[in-house]
Amino acid sequence: MSPRTESQWEEIRERSKEKILDAATELFSENGYNATSISDIAKKAGISKGLVYNYFKSKEDLLDAIIFKSFEEFDRLYDILSSDTENPLEGLYKVLEETMNSVKQKPQFWKLITGLSYKKQIRERYSNQINERKSKYVELGIILLNKMKVKDPLMDFLFIAAIIDGISLHILEEPDQYPIEQMIQIFKEKMEKLYS
Repeated sequence: MSPRTESQWEEIRERSKEKILDAATELFSENGYNATSISDIAKKAGISKGLVYNYFKSKEDLLDAIIFKSFEEFDRLYDILSSDTENPLEGLYKVLEETMNSVKQKPQFWKLITGLSYKKQIRERYSNQINERKSKYVELGIILLNKMKVKDPLMDFLFIAAIIDGISLHILEEPDQYPIEQMIQIFKEKMEKLYS
């Protein structure tokens, strides 16, 4: 058997890191950040405690990695929304569908992120990143809604965002019972009536 290549080692490292992050996400979501230890995370991931510290300096470092994954997700959605500014409704529909898919595929992750978003300490710690993204989204939303010639683009943007947030929360609450496809269809129909 030939020795592993550097790319194979990198793949192994990435898989180990993902296992740790998945375990931490699940435990933080179910038990809370303070009630979860590095030992708990290692046990859940099926690896040694030392290996966790090999990738993450502390529990706080793990939380940072999870939070930054959520920022990457928001950035991805922003890119989708900004990719077709000539057809704002289509971009909005894509964002809705991508959001719903992500929430359904990664419920533990989004439960954790949603819960953390209400914590003052978290909001303060990541305020620069949160405010930067919020400003970008609002600015883009206003540009898109101006193209649709609405009277008050900011209020309409906040209204649409609240609907998407609400649908997401219902999916997290009842992932198997919530009628996602029907809600996406109703959302599209309502948007067409309001903005076409």
